Amino acid sequence: MGCESDDYKTADRWEFHGGNSNKYWIINDKGDGNFAVWFGRCGKAISGGKYKPIKKPISKIIASKEKKGYVKMETKGYDEAAYTPEGDAKAEGAAGNTASGEPPAKKAKQSGPAVLMAGITLGDKAIGGDFASVLDFVKANVSVYKAKDNGPLAKALASDSAEISTLAATHWGDDIQDGKYYYVDIGGKKNAPAVNKGSFEGVSKVEDLVAESVAVWCQAVEDNPASEADPDNFVPGSLKVEQVKSEDAMRELDDYEWLDESEGSLRIEAGYFYWIAKQE
Repeated sequence: MGCESDDYKTADRWEFHGGNSNKYWIINDKGDGNFAVWFGRCGKAISGGKYKPIKKPISKIIASKEKKGYVKMETKGYDEAAYTPEGDAKAEGAAGNTASGEPPAKKAKQSGPAVLMAGITLGDKAIGGDFASVLDFVKANVSVYKAKDNGPLAKALASDSAEISTLAATHWGDDIQDGKYYYVDIGGKKNAPAVNKGSFEGVSKVEDLVAESVAVWCQAVEDNPASEADPDNFVPGSLKVEQVKSEDAMRELDDYEWLDESEGSLRIEAGYFYWIAKQE
């Protein structure tokens, strides 16, 4: 992925330490209506840095990250030399900056089974479907229903009298209608809860409900030690398995990385795999 800007050197940094994971995340508001994020494993090269228009409050993006267990550090920026090869913070970084802050508690494992996976091997074989972008993958496997009432989804769909309809993905950008309930159903399980405008803070579009309901996880083949024997043909296991066996190679994407179609959806490229799951 690479690093597209070095503004991370003076921006606020958050870290997550739990299990075998030692990760950092940095965000910077440029002050001109654009922001960028950087991320990676502690002690490794940094990625990110592409500035994008701010479409939701920066505070909400930060709150979402902190909800996942990331803790803000006292020092700013990122110094690869401030960590041991295992990703633990040294007492002093290369520039004399203390890598301070107590590691947060280990993040609880995601409950429930793995849902769906898609990606392309380093040998260019599509797995789980031939999708150009992560958003295409999500649209193919997530259904949104609009209803008058908030009863169980499966019961409403089985009833001839229920006022419920499927909302095409082309309408995910529509405003949430007052007095209506929505179901964001992942993988056709028909067990999604009813949500509306008051279910989440700051939502106004149907796509906001999708963002609050769907989690997208990503893994690069080169980050998984198990791929070393045959990287071109390596395919990771289920989300549940990879979160346990290869926790440090897993990253949960923020919704602005995969949902914003106007900015160009995140493409699925060779060597990357993605999972869709319920947002916890």
